[in-house]
Amino acid sequence: MLNILKKKSTHLKLIPFLTAGYPNMFVCKQSLYALANQGADIIEIGIPYIDALADGPIIQAASKVAIEQGTHFNEVLSMIRNIQRIMTTPFILFTYYNLIFVKGVKQFIIEIAKINVSGLVIPDLPLEEIEYLLTLCQFFKIELILFLTPISSKKRIELILSAPCNCIYLLSDNGVTGFRKQMHRNTSVLIKTIHSQTNKCLLLGFGLHTEEQLISISKEKIHAVVLGSVFIKRFTSFKFNQSINQISYLCKKMKNSLFI
Repeated sequence: MLNILKKKSTHLKLIPFLTAGYPNMFVCKQSLYALANQGADIIEIGIPYIDALADGPIIQAASKVAIEQGTHFNEVLSMIRNIQRIMTTPFILFTYYNLIFVKGVKQFIIEIAKINVSGLVIPDLPLEEIEYLLTLCQFFKIELILFLTPISSKKRIELILSAPCNCIYLLSDNGVTGFRKQMHRNTSVLIKTIHSQTNKCLLLGFGLHTEEQLISISKEKIHAVVLGSVFIKRFTSFKFNQSINQISYLCKKMKNSLFI
């Protein structure tokens, strides 16, 4: 995954996000294939979670549907394992800390390592748990991607910049996922601060959804853009067979907007 993020290219890397099992497991799997075929550099998969505090209404609704249909942790792992027999696109797993805690932190990392998950994002990871999780993830060769927001405290920024991790997930705006008209005024400043103090890979996400935003963002010193709600919205706007085609089209269109 790091090789992909750091590889010199004419465009920023695109990381689409889908909720596992939404709108159902079959369509979800076909959509993942479509994203890979249309040039997604990395794919982020969210484990459905009912108390998803970082997620906006679109992704929360997707999680609710997936959970009601019986999507659970082991089924998500099985889906990824099966997909990886065909696809070489790296996967990042997005989940909440309580799910990891209930499973057992070490056991959770062992199980996702078995299916070659490349990265892990935990939006509500407590500061005091970062060191232990980093140690486990480093041992099992998983990138723990730490969160920063435009209004993160000085203490959190300093801790994460000094942490032995390779990737930072930076929110374009404070708050939950969804659609925003523009980035937070502090985002560009924080990008410059991070870039001046570290060579960690920067992933920018939350709120991004238009080609115009991506064209503007491509001027920033980041490595990748994460898009979630704009893809998941396609499932509610179109019938299932049409939504896969729409996701393919959207992936290609958004990637073409990321030229540096």
